[in-house]
Amino acid sequence: MDTILQEILTQLVLFVMAIASTILAAVSGGGAGFVLLPLLILTGLPFLTALGTHKISMLMLGLTSLLKNHQKGLMRRKIVLLLVLSGTPGVILGTYTISLVDSAIAERILGVITILMAIYSLFSKKFTQSQSDPNLTTKRYLAGFFAMFCVSFASGSLSSGAGLFATLVMIVILKIDLKSAISYSMVFVASYYNLVGAIMVGALGSIYWSYLPTLLAGCFIGGYLGASLLDKLPVKIVKYIFSTVAALSGVLLLIAA
Repeated sequence: MDTILQEILTQLVLFVMAIASTILAAVSGGGAGFVLLPLLILTGLPFLTALGTHKISMLMLGLTSLLKNHQKGLMRRKIVLLLVLSGTPGVILGTYTISLVDSAIAERILGVITILMAIYSLFSKKFTQSQSDPNLTTKRYLAGFFAMFCVSFASGSLSSGAGLFATLVMIVILKIDLKSAISYSMVFVASYYNLVGAIMVGALGSIYWSYLPTLLAGCFIGGYLGASLLDKLPVKIVKYIFSTVAALSGVLLLIAA
């Protein structure tokens, strides 16, 4: 009886935290991994199993953004191609690498960089630009390609902070407005990159299927609420949320490491 009650409580906590973390992620461009991945590890799952389980649950977060943005026609073919071609090998290489090495040092470095990114985003006027720049030069496109490869490597290896960094890359290098950058991040980093990573982790380790129905339901609800909220919030408020989530994420990474 105690075992059954403990399982119910665990599932309930996972459901509530999945909703809460994905609402924030859908509004800020990332950060759900900083909450759900450590929580899954605390339930007793090995790191690789927790990583794979988390990656599959994030698919619902990307699905809600994809549905909304497909209706609005916000996805640009050139950007989509860049994100897919740079991200696929990056995620595969990152996932394979994390299966071989200790991630503690990388987490410390990523934590410091994430905090610096939060400070930069808070004071940068680029984060409140209202329109995207459709004229991508070859130089900016190649720089964005390399940067997104690095982001996807982090997505595959640490599964923490990738969405926030992807949003930063799309704003600063690809000149995409804040809300559109967050939408791209949700569709490709949260959904596509995590799908590729989940397939890799499934091949290298295992998935804890018992938690998935709860996590998928929570992430779908949170993703839908967050995407709806993003449409209504002023850009400056979204910027402050992004900066806050990035700062907290960096601190949590340092604590975890």
